Amino acid sequence: MASAKQISFFLLSSPFNRHLHLQSAEEKKIQETELRQVLVNRKEKCMKIEAGVKRLETEVDEISKRMAGIQLKIEQSCVTLKQVNSRFNLLDSKMRSG
Repeated sequence: MASAKQISFFLLSSPFNRHLHLQSAEEKKIQETELRQVLVNRKEKCMKIEAGVKRLETEVDEISKRMAGIQLKIEQSCVTLKQVNSRFNLLDSKMRSG
C-alpha cells in the first residue's frame, strides 16, 4: 500500500496536476487575503460602533447630571414656594382678622 506522501507525489508529478495544485495554492492565498480584509473591515466597523456607544454613554451621563441638577432646583423652588405661600396665607389671615 502506498503512503500518503507517495500518493501526493504521484498526483503532483503530472504537469497538469502541479498546475492545479499551484492554482489551488494561489486561490487559497487570495481567499486568505480577502478574508483578512473582511476581518479588518469588520474590526473597523466594530471599533466605530464602540466609539459611538462610548460617545452616547458620555452624553447620557451628562444629561443625567443636568437632570439631577434641574430636579434639585425644582425641589428647592417648591420649598421656597411653599414658604412664600405660608407667609402669604398668614398675612392674609392677619389682615382679615385684624
